[in-house]
Amino acid sequence: MRPTAVSMNHFLKKAERHARDLTTGYELSTSASTVAQMVQTGLSHHREGRHHIAEEIYTSVLGEDPENQDAMHLLAALRIHYTDFEGAIEILEKLTALNPNFAEAWSNYGAALQGIGQSDDAVNAFQTALELNPNFPDAHYNLANTYTKLKEWETAIVHYRRAASLDPTHTHAYSNMALAYHELGQYDEAMAACHSAIMIDKRNVKAYNTLGLALHALGQVKEASETFRAAIKLDPAYASAYGNLGRAFLHLKQPAAALEACIQAVQLNDSLAPAHCNRAEALRNLGRLDEAMQACQRAITIDPEFAEGHNILGNTYLDSSLIDEAINEYKKAAESVTQAREFASNVVFAQQHALISSAEAVKEEAVRYGKRFGKDVFPPKPKPQKIRRVGFISGDLCEHPVGTFAEALFANLDSEKYEIYVYANSGARDQQGETLNEYCKEWRHIIGLDDDTVAGMIESDHIDVLVDLAGHTGGNNLGVFTRNPAPIQVTWLGFSGTTGLPQMHAIIGDKDVTPESQDHLYTENVVRLDTPWLCFTPPRVDVEVEGLPSRAGEPFTFGVFNHTRKINKESVEVWSKILAQVPDSRIMIKGKALASGALRRQYLAWFKNHGIDSSRVVFRQNTTWQMHFASFNQVDVSLDTWPYNGATTTIESLWMGVPVVTMEGQGHHARMSTSILRSVGLGEFVTRSIEDYVEKAVSMAQSQDRLQKWREGLRGQVLTSPICDGKKFAKAFADALESLK
Repeated sequence: MRPTAVSMNHFLKKAERHARDLTTGYELSTSASTVAQMVQTGLSHHREGRHHIAEEIYTSVLGEDPENQDAMHLLAALRIHYTDFEGAIEILEKLTALNPNFAEAWSNYGAALQGIGQSDDAVNAFQTALELNPNFPDAHYNLANTYTKLKEWETAIVHYRRAASLDPTHTHAYSNMALAYHELGQYDEAMAACHSAIMIDKRNVKAYNTLGLALHALGQVKEASETFRAAIKLDPAYASAYGNLGRAFLHLKQPAAALEACIQAVQLNDSLAPAHCNRAEALRNLGRLDEAMQACQRAITIDPEFAEGHNILGNTYLDSSLIDEAINEYKKAAESVTQAREFASNVVFAQQHALISSAEAVKEEAVRYGKRFGKDVFPPKPKPQKIRRVGFISGDLCEHPVGTFAEALFANLDSEKYEIYVYANSGARDQQGETLNEYCKEWRHIIGLDDDTVAGMIESDHIDVLVDLAGHTGGNNLGVFTRNPAPIQVTWLGFSGTTGLPQMHAIIGDKDVTPESQDHLYTENVVRLDTPWLCFTPPRVDVEVEGLPSRAGEPFTFGVFNHTRKINKESVEVWSKILAQVPDSRIMIKGKALASGALRRQYLAWFKNHGIDSSRVVFRQNTTWQMHFASFNQVDVSLDTWPYNGATTTIESLWMGVPVVTMEGQGHHARMSTSILRSVGLGEFVTRSIEDYVEKAVSMAQSQDRLQKWREGLRGQVLTSPICDGKKFAKAFADALESLK
C-alpha cells in the first residue's frame, strides 16, 4: 500500500487558516507578508494540481526563509507525492526538530518512513503525531496503513475506524478498512465498510474491487464479477479489478473470458503476480500449456514466494506429463504458506501418477497430509440410530465425471428413506447440475466459505452421513471433514485413494478396485459394494457406433483418450513396442492439453526415441461431447494408462464398442479399469505385466472378426451389465452406509 501524506484538503484548509492568522491581529514586516503571500500562491497552485509550480514557489520561500514551517511541510508533502521519500525525510527531520509539536509533520514523516520500508520507525512517528493530537484523522489513517503493510489487520482496523469516526467523509479509511476485514475473512464486515466508502464517494474504485472480493469469498461469484465490472467501468485502467474478474470467470468455468480479463490486467500492470497466475490457469484450462508455463514463471519472477504461482506451475507440469517437476512445485507451494492444505493435497494427487512411487508411498504422503492438517481437535459425533440425511460435498457436481457418475446414485437412492443434501464448492449450476438438483432436498453453494462456516452449515442441517466426492483433487473440502460435522464421514468417487485423514471413517470400493489384499493402502475402513464401485448413466448425446476403421481402409488405430497427466515415458515405450509389432498401425492420443505444441513435440520425441516415426502418431484435441464420442469411431482398440488408469474414458470407450487393454496394479487408482472391464464381462483385457499388455494389444490387432463383434455388441453388453444397474447400485450404496451406523 502506497503511503499517503496528510490529506491535502485537510492540510490546505489548515494552511489557509494559518496564513490568515499571520495577517490578522498583529503587524507583519514587508518581508514576512511577502513570504506569507508566496505560500498562499503556492497553495493555490498545489490545490489545482500544478505541483511543479507549487514546488518552485515553496523552494523560493525557503530561500527567503529557510525555517518557514508551512513551506517545509508542503514541499515535503510534494516529495511524498513524487515518491521521493528520502527527500521528504530530509526536510521533515529538520521540521520536527525545529517544531517538535507539529503533529502533521510527524504524520507525514511517518508516511515517508513507511515509503522506504522502515515500518517500525513509521509507527513511532505516527504515534508521536497522535500523542500531540489524538483526534488527528490522517495520523490514524496513515498508522493503519502501516499496520496493514505489517499484516497486523486487527490493529489496522482500530485506527481506520478511528480515522473514519473523526472524519466521516474519509472514504479511503473505509475502503482500506474493508480490505483489512477481507484479509481476516470477516466478509460481512468488509462489505459493510465498502458500502460506507461508496456512499461517501460513488467513484471509489478500490471499494468496488474489495466488495467484489468479499462477494466472491462468500460464494456469490456472479455478483462478484458484476461488481468487478462496475469497478472497471469507473476506472478502465484499474488492473487489479481485471485480474479479479479473471479469477471470477475461472470459478464460473469460463476460461476464455478469464484469459481476456487477465490479459487486460497484465497489460495495464505487468507487476501483478496474481493476474499472471490467473492468466496461467486460464491458459492451462484451455490446453495451452507452454503459454501457461510462461505466465507462471512471470508470476514467480515477480514474487518468488508466491505460493499460488508454484501451485499453478505444478498443475501445468502435471498436465504436461512432467510428474516429478509437478511434485517439486507443489512442495514449494506447500512449504511457503502456513496452511497450505490445497497444495499438500496436490502432492498426494501427483504421487499417484509417478512411476517411481509405489502405492505405499502414495499412502505415506496422504498420512503425512493427515498428520499436518487432520489434528483431532473436534470430537466425533455419536453414530445416528437412523440414517436419513446424506450430504455430498464437491466442486464437480456438474458436466464432469463426478457429476456424471453421481447421477445414477442420486436418481435411484430411495427418496422415502433418504434425503440428499449437496454442498457445492462451485459457481452457477450447469445442465448436469440442474439434473442432479432435481433429486436433492437442498443444494447449498459453499464456494469461498471457510471450513468452520461449512461445517456449521452441515451441523445445522443435521446430516447423518457426509460423503466426500473430491479427496485430494482440486477444490476439495477435506478441511471440513477434520471438524467432524457429521457422525459418519466417507469418501467416494472423486479421488482414487486414501485421504489420510483420521476423521474419514470409510472409503467406498468393490472387490476389484479395492481388494482385501490391499486394505493396508487405506487409512479408512474399506467398505466394498457387491456391485461395481460406480454406476454409469448413458450419455445424453446420441452417437451411433460405426464399423471398424481398419476394415474401412484406415490404418489399424490404437487410441489413448486418457488425461495427458496419466501418460508417461514408460507408457510411450510400451506403446512403441505395440506399434512396432503391428505394421502400418498408428496411435491416436486425444486430450485438451494437446493444444500445447510443446507437449505434442515432447510426445513425438519420446516415440522417436523408440523408433516410431511421427507420421504414426495422431493428436486430437477436446471438442464437443458429440465429437468426443464420435472420435472413438476412428479407433480399433483403446490402450489404458498406468499406474493411473482411466475410468470415464474406459467406460466411454466400451460404450462406443471399443475394447480397452489395461494393466492392473496396486491401489484404487491403478485398478479402476480392472473393475469396469470385469463388471462388463471383459476380464480377458485385464493384464498383469508389460509383456502381457503388449501381447494382448498385438493379438487384438490380429483378431478383427472378434473386434467387429464387440463393435456391434459392446454397447448392449454395457447396458445390461451391473455397471448400468442404477437401482441395484443405489441399494448397495445405501446398505454400505447403513453398515457404518
